Amino acid sequence: MPGRILCSLGLHAWGKKRGYNEYSSNVIEWKQTCTRCGKVKRWIEAKRAR
Repeated sequence: MPGRILCSLGLHAWGKKRGYNEYSSNVIEWKQTCTRCGKVKRWIEAKRAR
């Protein structure tokens, strides 16, 4: 229960960052999940040049 209070205040405990390439070869969609409440955060980044 104390963890839920922290999450309601916006202090999530984000887990490991996971990325996958579904759309095209030059972007990665990243995903993180809060270990306390299960909220999912997603964002898309361009791949770095090699």
